[in-house]
Amino acid sequence: TWSKVSGPGTVTFGNSAAVDTTASFSEIGTYVLQLEADDGDKTNTDTVQIVCGHLAPSVSAGIDDSVTMPDAVTLDGTVSDDGFPASPGSVTTTWSKTSGPGTVTFGDSAAVDTTATFSAAGTYVLQLEGDDGDLTDTDTVQIVVNASLDTAFQESGGTVVMECENYDDNDTSSDSANWLDDTDYSGYVGTGHMTAASSGGPFVWATGAALTYDIDFTTAGTYYIWVRRYADKAPENEAFVGLDGTQIGGTFDGENGNYDQWYWKEHGTAVYISSGRHQFNLRRREKQYGVDRIILTDDSGYTPSGDGPAESSRQ
Repeated sequence: TWSKVSGPGTVTFGNSAAVDTTASFSEIGTYVLQLEADDGDKTNTDTVQIVCGHLAPSVSAGIDDSVTMPDAVTLDGTVSDDGFPASPGSVTTTWSKTSGPGTVTFGDSAAVDTTATFSAAGTYVLQLEGDDGDLTDTDTVQIVVNASLDTAFQESGGTVVMECENYDDNDTSSDSANWLDDTDYSGYVGTGHMTAASSGGPFVWATGAALTYDIDFTTAGTYYIWVRRYADKAPENEAFVGLDGTQIGGTFDGENGNYDQWYWKEHGTAVYISSGRHQFNLRRREKQYGVDRIILTDDSGYTPSGDGPAESSRQ
């Protein structure tokens, strides 16, 4: 016969008359259980100590997603718990921002399922935490926030300047990862820079992760392309550029030098751009290639210096 000698709660045995059985406990704590054997003449007993603990809540923040400003993204989290140390349903949950270029406003930061809106385009990591009053668990979800489709960079006087982190779309294409909103390469302008993922490649134009920038042109003409870029070494110094989904020239950069610094690099191929809205494309060829700013200008004699001119307006 199995029985409880001591412990804070009740013990339920699967079969108290079986030598090998199970036991479940109503409360957390330390229990002493006794097994007695009786042959009808003599008895013997032995005890075992069981420390009954509990598990932290199990938290899932859901799957990675994307949204276009100003729309809200729906966050679909899940939390499960073993009911200890309090009653089931007593777990408190909290959404928070782990990283990202702007502020995040949650519909209800204490709700497992809620919404989030963002003040700036970019890549955000949001965290869901579950706390049962004793133990906690967390999980994160990545949200890529695209700029409003109703706005675009405005070309003026034959020049348009873009901060690379203020993209309109960040698409993996057939690549293994998006471009990363980053601050690792110091000396950038604005809130950060974009860096190609640290693994994979080299890629071709059709498969490399793609950044897209919407631009309204009022001045038609032939434009020259400058990129303020950062490369550690030769295997990390190439990318592709394009217009409206069509590659411009061949591989961009390939500069064998000017490493470990921000450096203005001109694309070797100019492109004619008509008036109206167009999309400028930047796609990765090699890993860890950093980009800070892009200038398109119709001045063939122009060479940027320092940080370059101020970023163009959006409207």
